[in-house]
Amino acid sequence: MAAIERTAKLANAEARRLRSSARRLSRGVYAVGSDRTNLERLATRARGALTIAPPGSLVCGVTALALAQVRLPKQAAALAAGPVCIAIPRESGLGWRRPEISAVRLQVLPPAAPARPQGIAVAHLAHCWMQVVAESMRHPGWDFVHKDKVPTSPGVFTEPRKAAFLESIQIGDRLMARHDPLIAHEEFAAYIGSLTNARGVRLARSMSGFVRARTDSTMETWLRLVVWDAGFPDPMVNYPVTAAGQSRFLDLAWPELRIDLEFHGRQHFYEWEQAYGDVQRRGQLQMEGWVTVEATEEQLISPGKLLHRLGAVFASQRSARWRG
Repeated sequence: MAAIERTAKLANAEARRLRSSARRLSRGVYAVGSDRTNLERLATRARGALTIAPPGSLVCGVTALALAQVRLPKQAAALAAGPVCIAIPRESGLGWRRPEISAVRLQVLPPAAPARPQGIAVAHLAHCWMQVVAESMRHPGWDFVHKDKVPTSPGVFTEPRKAAFLESIQIGDRLMARHDPLIAHEEFAAYIGSLTNARGVRLARSMSGFVRARTDSTMETWLRLVVWDAGFPDPMVNYPVTAAGQSRFLDLAWPELRIDLEFHGRQHFYEWEQAYGDVQRRGQLQMEGWVTVEATEEQLISPGKLLHRLGAVFASQRSARWRG
């Protein structure tokens, strides 16, 4: 990883050599050496920003989430490639304005995250998520939750009114993913609940109710919100079952009706072993009385037929349960 040098601490001749040979991060701040990956380049930019920031400052927002290697949706990933977001004490004043750095002045700085991704001090990841939510307030998408105010097409999260909301929930889910979670759901909920006057906290509290722990992918989150927005009951996420003596985890499930909703990415169709495993799994679940509905990315973009098929399965399973 590249080292950080400041011209203010060098003699004139050394400073001139640095300007001619090193990569400029900001005014008077240079990176000496090369970075092999995008993550290393982001870490170098973040360390450069902290070098000139007031003492106690923390990297925050989408920059901190990217440093923690949270898999970000497209819009958030684009923001992470922009100015480094840092939280600085309000009493320190800005003192400088630099296009490479987005400084957030706070009366009380958030606690630092226990882990230091890439060796960098970052804000509590739940606080960083709240900042992403606050940023989404700049778009008209967040208020679609109040369906009596904003008419939208059910389940269509490619609409601008819903896209920002979807990305915020996807990021929240990824913080508490089933594999390698970065924060426990209890800690996440407790932190959001403890905030009082922070910008965006009211919306964050409302939206935190949509975040789920133990998810596996951003696409499964998208699928879950599609069916919720269409009026179906809230499903269980990665629901554990045993079929044919094997333990399985169902992407989205309604156990009382024995309905399993699975997202299939492209590898499910192009990899023979994956496709064979899906057929075998579906048959084993069927023997246990489960009905599996499969969804693809194309159906998330235009979910009408998927929702119609899922509605038919709900009606069938409810009827079977009533007859039983």
